[in-house]
Amino acid sequence: MKNTVMRWILIFIGLFIIFTLTLCCSMNRLQGYQFREHTVSALLAYSPPPEIFTDNWADVDFSNPVQAFIDIGTGIAKEVEVAKTRAKMDSAMGMVDIPEIVRIEILERGSKYLHYRAIEDTDDSDYLFDIEMRHYGIDAESWTAGVYFKIDTRITLIDNMKGKEIWRGCFDEKYPASGEFFGFSGAAGNIITMVSLSRLTTEQIALGLKNLAIHTSDRIIHKLQRDFSKKNQ
Repeated sequence: MKNTVMRWILIFIGLFIIFTLTLCCSMNRLQGYQFREHTVSALLAYSPPPEIFTDNWADVDFSNPVQAFIDIGTGIAKEVEVAKTRAKMDSAMGMVDIPEIVRIEILERGSKYLHYRAIEDTDDSDYLFDIEMRHYGIDAESWTAGVYFKIDTRITLIDNMKGKEIWRGCFDEKYPASGEFFGFSGAAGNIITMVSLSRLTTEQIALGLKNLAIHTSDRIIHKLQRDFSKKNQ
């Protein structure tokens, strides 16, 4: 009983900490601000390289010697495919500058929703997006499990004339990589596995990564638009 109570206390504390950090990260001081006909630029902070988040895809259970022997043989063949696929993913991620795509798309998509004029001059723009990409890449827990795109980024909107932060959003998300992102028509909701990914070309994987980055940018701008509407209705 005591252990159960302690466990629930720890869970509650953990949830409280997560909730508090979320509140600290988010900020909305957009009341009274207008963007129409104003200029906005976007600055990308130094970004880490993309990552491939994986568990061990070739675990062997030695409690059953016969099955272990089979698994070892299967595992060796699988590891060959895994190595090829990882190399292909590395090449694809080298072809696609995900942080830069997010920067460009946030700037361009925001101009359509908030009607500002996007410019590249970060010194003279009225507002400035400060984009910090903390982690991003591909998450594949096993050879047959679905592949996910992970991204952890923080976006701050600054009144550039006053040097004042007026909006902030944090996005630590994990998206299933469905077939539509990789150019498969009618494949919406059809989750790509590592097996499926191994059969794609490097160019197809790069296209999927690009589309996933665009999808992330769209979600960020929609949140900004909703927050702007809340403060200026």
